[in-house]
Amino acid sequence: MSQLLAATLAGTVTGSGLTEYCPAAGDLGIDYGSDGKLHDQGWTINKAGRASTKAAYNLLGGSVEFDIDLKNAHTGVNQNFYTVSPTDLGGKAYETSKYCDGQEPKGRWCMELDLLESNGDCGGATTLHTANHAKQGCNRGGCQATFKYPGGSNLKFKAEWNDKGEMTINLNGKPFVDGGKMNPKPDKQATGLVVSTMKKSGVVFVSSQWKGWVPLASNCSSKNDLDSSSFSISNLVIRGSVVSGPKPKTCKHSSSSLELALNGTEAEITV
Repeated sequence: MSQLLAATLAGTVTGSGLTEYCPAAGDLGIDYGSDGKLHDQGWTINKAGRASTKAAYNLLGGSVEFDIDLKNAHTGVNQNFYTVSPTDLGGKAYETSKYCDGQEPKGRWCMELDLLESNGDCGGATTLHTANHAKQGCNRGGCQATFKYPGGSNLKFKAEWNDKGEMTINLNGKPFVDGGKMNPKPDKQATGLVVSTMKKSGVVFVSSQWKGWVPLASNCSSKNDLDSSSFSISNLVIRGSVVSGPKPKTCKHSSSSLELALNGTEAEITV
């Protein structure tokens, strides 16, 4: 079997050595909340709860994408998808006891990248937390950009990183947020920490629903009903490499993709 064919059968492998993962339900977990439900490539969170990936990933040169359904999500309630980077996984799977974030819960601070915090189906924010106890930069207040949604309660979201740790957010297929749109603009400390953390600890994806701070609170009506609010993540695709934890399910190729690869026309699939 040729190397190209073997790589195609195993999953999407690119010239940069990254793999496309489509996590199965067994590759995910519920941190808290008895009403959360896992499914292949995503989850549904009802009421208060949080879901997470078992693996931590290096996403430099890679990306994460998903669809988010907010039709049953209420304003005044925070629905989110973000990353945390526990430093003590040691190659093992993430578990709730290892949770940390940019607000230092129970004394456990770690880099937190809030890819999307949503105020129901009204609008959202992207915020980076890369500095602890700092008065400036992407500290606990974060480097943040807020935005109204373009309409509709089903959104396609994608975050991409280059090798310098710079991030770009795409919403419904269009570039929406980059560092230049954040206040303050991420500095070299921020992007440098993204690079070193991705390589050493990786990032765990977590997603929760809770009532407290929401973006654009003065621009969106507020229902504030957490107990009847829900949202879903689907079509989750992670393009990167696993730093810690079990390797999740890789994405399958269609027969047409395999045929293109065998004909040597799908140049990005190399080993």
